[in-house]
Amino acid sequence: MTRSLVFCSQKGGVGKTSVALNTAFALARRDLRTLLVDLDPQGSIGMSIQGVDATRGVHDAFVAGDALLSAAVTTRLPTLSLLPFGHITPLEVDDLPRLARESALLTRLLSEASTHYALVLFDAPAGIGGMTRLALESADHAVAVVQCEPL
Repeated sequence: MTRSLVFCSQKGGVGKTSVALNTAFALARRDLRTLLVDLDPQGSIGMSIQGVDATRGVHDAFVAGDALLSAAVTTRLPTLSLLPFGHITPLEVDDLPRLARESALLTRLLSEASTHYALVLFDAPAGIGGMTRLALESADHAVAVVQCEPL
């Protein structure tokens, strides 16, 4: 059975993407077939891995009506795959959460992934609305990443 986990935070810049990427790598190193999905239109997961930011991603597959996993990229570690966000115009960003909800995008993604992966990790955008809310509703578990403060 595929388990899912969303990495989220109320604000940006707290290291959420770094935690998600390193967690995915650590789990994959333990021979768990892991898919890391970038749900953030900024595309930081794709930018973190050389050459991945120029590829199509989950948004491109969604818009084209293709299988969502068709945009997954296998890394040098055979048990780790990335599903970058892909290309989106600024005008499309606002409509994406509504369209994703109406089409059950994340439910479809988890269904597709269930035959290939033991774990699906979502790197959600900052805030608790939009795609982050959908990920929180769809995932089995959540990790709330917060910035360390002196207080």
